[in-house]
Order: sequence, then C-alpha cells, then structure tokens
Amino acid sequence: MAKRKTIRDLYCCAVGVDSRPFDFAGETYAEAWDYLAAVKCDCGKIVSGFHGEQRHCDVDEDTDCKEYISNEGPMMNYWWPLPGYDGDIQEDAAKLIDLPVCIVENLSNDVETSESYGLALTGGGMNLAWELAEAYMLLGYLPPYAILDLPQYCGQTMDSKRRWIVAGCKRSCGVMIDRGRQGLRGLRDLHKRMSADK
Repeated sequence: MAKRKTIRDLYCCAVGVDSRPFDFAGETYAEAWDYLAAVKCDCGKIVSGFHGEQRHCDVDEDTDCKEYISNEGPMMNYWWPLPGYDGDIQEDAAKLIDLPVCIVENLSNDVETSESYGLALTGGGMNLAWELAEAYMLLGYLPPYAILDLPQYCGQTMDSKRRWIVAGCKRSCGVMIDRGRQGLRGLRDLHKRMSADK
C-alpha cells in the first residue's frame, strides 16, 4: 500500500484541471500515446511496466508462478492531466495498484513538440470520484476541484482513508476559494482604476 502524504505536502497545481477528451481507441492517435500500469498477480507479486500485453508473472523475476497477468489500459475516452509531472512512472504505477486508473503519457496530436502525463480510468459504470481523488493524492497532488462531488454509496463509512481523501478535497476547495478572492480583488482594483481615469 502506498504511503499517504500529509495534506500540507500535496501540490495544488492540479486543483484547477478538468478532464480532457481523447479517443484512446482511435487509429488517428494509435502511435501518439502510451500507458503504464502495475498489476497484482494472484500470488501477491506486483508487476509494473504494463503497456497492455499479457504475460507471465515470472517474466521479470525468478519465481515459480506461471499465472498470466494483463492490464487493458484506458476504458474511457478522456483523461485527467498531471501538471508538471516528473515522477518515476514505474514507481507511481505501483502506488495506484488497487485503483481503476493508469498513468498515460504523450497525449498530444504532435508528439514531436509536446509531452504530457495524466491519469485515465481503467474501469467505469459508476462514479469513480473517490478513486480518482485518491490517485491524485497518492501521486502528491491535491484533487481537482472538478471531481469534488464525492458520492456516498450504500454501506460506505468514514474510515481513515476516506477521511484523508475528504481532507484533501477540503483543501482543494480552500485553494479555489483563495483564487476566487484574489480574482475578485483584482477585478475591484481594475474597476476603481478605470473609473478614476474617466
């Protein structure tokens, strides 16, 4: 299990991001992106470095396990940016092992001049805001404001992990409130200056 960072140590640069459409299955972009995921085998071993291929659990290390493991990558045609991401992708993929997300890269129509990283959902069918918020936080970011409408599912209680996620979401709200106040101050000052110039 990945170590949870304290809320004050999480970066706020992703608070204002929103999902972006991307046709992961489209032929147009087939060579323009890649993803990396970690998979936990039934034997308990975590294998990182997946790019969609199916392979044996023992491909990288000396083990007797002959199970096939695979990861199918993004399932939805949108992704969430990781601004300024400079982490170790293999290590970070392992942090997300129990979540329905993977790290995607090279999400650009012009991979010669632009490279970006983000998160994509590897599952769907329900609101995965909790999981997406947790993924951001495990990678060192406060969650995006756009996903802070966390659902409450039947039987779900406030355990230590959910308290941590809610605390991160509250901090994201505080960042947005601060930005809104700064914006209002700037607009009021602008209005005064322009009115005085009449």
